[in-house]
Order: sequence, then structure tokens, then C-alpha cells
Amino acid sequence: MTSGFLDNHVARAWFAFRLDLAERLASGPGERITFGYGGQRSVSLYPGPGGVVIHDGDDVDMFTSVDEAAMRVSQLLHDREGVVHPAFLDAGSPVAAAIREPAPLLGRASSRQLLQDWVHATLEAEFPGPLKVFENGNVAWRNEDDLTIVVRAQNIDRIDLWVTLGFDVDVRKAHRTADKLSAQHVGFNFRMIGTALVMMQSLEARPFVPEHLVKALRRHMRVTNELGWVHEKIRCKPERTLAGTTRVAPELLALLPVARSLGTAELADELTRAAAGARGRLRSWRSVANQAREQARHLPRGDDDPHQVNRSLRISWQRLVDGLDLAIARWTPS
Repeated sequence: MTSGFLDNHVARAWFAFRLDLAERLASGPGERITFGYGGQRSVSLYPGPGGVVIHDGDDVDMFTSVDEAAMRVSQLLHDREGVVHPAFLDAGSPVAAAIREPAPLLGRASSRQLLQDWVHATLEAEFPGPLKVFENGNVAWRNEDDLTIVVRAQNIDRIDLWVTLGFDVDVRKAHRTADKLSAQHVGFNFRMIGTALVMMQSLEARPFVPEHLVKALRRHMRVTNELGWVHEKIRCKPERTLAGTTRVAPELLALLPVARSLGTAELADELTRAAAGARGRLRSWRSVANQAREQARHLPRGDDDPHQVNRSLRISWQRLVDGLDLAIARWTPS
């Protein structure tokens, strides 16, 4: 059997994989699709009403075309990770998290890592099923409207919860909707990040009380379930969707709201931790942040403050670019 025959066989197998996956995604919103490989590693897809969300380790991407989504998954698995043949994939198996020691009923974490462990232990004890944990410690859930809720131990003092309510939205509609939702849902922050509308909630973590986290997350889930209509209301019409829209990793989304309040060195430390020390990831994020900063210059002006609109967003992205530049400059092999 020649190597050429094997190459052709493998190519045909991945081609069939892409066709089957695209057809499955085209059938409409459905359950999460997970392709496991390499033991604890996986790529997950969430076919929803606004498109297909792909979770790849720390990164989240979204595609409106099922063919492009299927191609991206094939590239991640075969070209990047070196999975030889689709037959080696463990499809549909979620990645299980390790069992941890219970969190204290009342505690003050001495480090972000310890607070993160307490968050994981609390959620494992309260919510059934395997916990989806990214390499940087973020935890994610998907609700019935295909919206992904993320929980992050931001630092030793604070836990953040957020969900992206819509990608590629009409910016003016989204700003008006965010103002109305902020008035209706006290304790939640609705804001535009790039061309995505995000709902955020912060929880004081000194002291850390597991019951407070569970209540906050259940409330976040309840409000998220009530807002499944938002994406359809604020989405761009196809002809108005911005070309080349930047896809933002959740780690950058988490740091963007606080970027202006952190020093460059502190921000660089946070970015390095979020990237798990991977210089390639830092460089990729730097490119995304720079594109998002430039894109903010061209977003439609608002009605309330046409001279200052998007200025805050541009400054926040610039702060992230500065932090990433420093993190890359200080990088050393681990």
C-alpha cells in the first residue's frame, strides 16, 4: 500500500467528516457536539440561532457559515493537533474535571489559584454533570438558547460572571437595548465589547462564601434564560454585518472591562497567566486586540454623545495592546 494511497484515503476521510459535520450543524440549533482527543483535550461546538460557537481550549470563535465552522474544526483537529484520521476521535464525550476538596463555608483566599479551586469545588458540588474547565480556570455553561455563561476568578477579591448575548450586532440597537436592560436588571452590567453585547456580573470574594457564588450563578442563569430574544432583536442584517469582524477570546473579554484600572505591569501579569505562559497565544491575542482597537474607530456613532462614543472602548483595547506588548517582551521559556 503506497503512501500516496494512504494520503488520499485520509484526505477523503476528513472531507467526508467535514460534509457530515456541516450537514449536522445545518439541521439547526441542537446539543453540544464534542470531539475528544489526546485524553483530556477536546474541541466543542454549540450550534445556535446566531451561528456556531467553537470552544477550542481557551479560545472561543463563532461562525455564521456551517461549512466554515466544519472546516475550522477539521483544521484544528487534523492540521494543528495532528489527529491522523477521524476514526481516532472520541466524539460526544465531555471532558471531566478532577474531583477537588470542598470549599470552606467562609474563607479568604491567599491567591487567585486557591480562589479558583474553591470556585471549581463549589460548582462541582452544586451542579450535576461534568464541569467544563478551560486551561486558565474559567468555567463555562451553555443554556437552552445556546448562550455560554462563563465564571472566572478574576483576582483574590472578585469573581466575574458573563455571557455574550449576541455577536455581530447592530451597534446602535445594542446600545439602546443595553441601556434598557441595565435599568431592568439591577446588579448586571450590559456593555458592548467590539461588536458583541455582553452581560457581566461581579461578586465580591473577600470573604468567599460558596452560597453567594451559587446564588449569583443561578440568578445569572435565570436572567440569561430570560434574554434569549436579545440576539434576534439586535443582530445586524446580513448586508450590514461588518466584514472581517474580530473574534475575541474570552480571556480578553474578561480583562477588557478592567483594563483601564490596572497598571501595565499588572495587566501583563494577568494576560500571561490567562495565556498559560504561551507566547504564541499572547501574540495571537495582541493581533486580535489591535484589530479590535482599530475596528472601534469605525463603529457607528451613538446619538447621545457623538464626540466621545467608542473613545472608552478604544482606550481599553489600547491598554490591552500595551499589556500584551509587555507580556511578550518579558516572555521567557518555562
